[in-house]
Amino acid sequence: GPPCGAGVLGSSSRILLGSFHGHNHNRLGLGPWCRTPCRALKEDLGDRGDGADEPTSTSSSSSSSSSSSSSSGSPTTMHAAINSAITHAMSEDPTTLVFGEDVAFGGVFRATTHLREKFGPRRAFNTPLSENGIVGFGIGVAIAGHRAIAEVQFADYIFTAMDQIVNEAAKCRYRSGAQFPAGGLTIRAPYGAVGHGGHYHSQSPEAYFCHTPGLRVVMPRNPYDAKGLLLA
Repeated sequence: GPPCGAGVLGSSSRILLGSFHGHNHNRLGLGPWCRTPCRALKEDLGDRGDGADEPTSTSSSSSSSSSSSSSSGSPTTMHAAINSAITHAMSEDPTTLVFGEDVAFGGVFRATTHLREKFGPRRAFNTPLSENGIVGFGIGVAIAGHRAIAEVQFADYIFTAMDQIVNEAAKCRYRSGAQFPAGGLTIRAPYGAVGHGGHYHSQSPEAYFCHTPGLRVVMPRNPYDAKGLLLA
């Protein structure tokens, strides 16, 4: 399967083919970029001692079988790390929401498993099949003060949300004189070859967004970085 996920939006917006939060930048998560991992990440996955605390600069797509060793020595998959990060974020901040296509039942890659049961249908919920609507809603709730984790089921689907991401999420802080920032928005999106998905499920669209001021694009290389980026 494709890598785990992504985030977009803030002073600048962020896109995580992976995912993230931020007051000043929106995030769109797609690939490698890393801040110092938070304490919760180290507690769950241990300190690898391989330079994980340093920013990464190599793009890669991680499959669902990618794993890191936890402090107990057991492997942790990419999607388990993402689920753990979102669970932690929602536990720590009651304004955090996660939403997207099939999110309520756990998502097609199981990254949101049990979140609806833990936090209720008002904080983890399905949306219509409209990426433009998913991102637009995320921008609105982020401006209203929430931390929004918007999931685009496959990165290929993100093109219909291009206007919302590039012309709204990335610019709303600047056009409003910082009165209406959307830095609480993270857009997650799995990208890269699925193996059986063809041309609508296997693309890597991150480069389009890398050239947009107001967006941050990040791509975790493994479960350790994925969780750290989501909680950064």
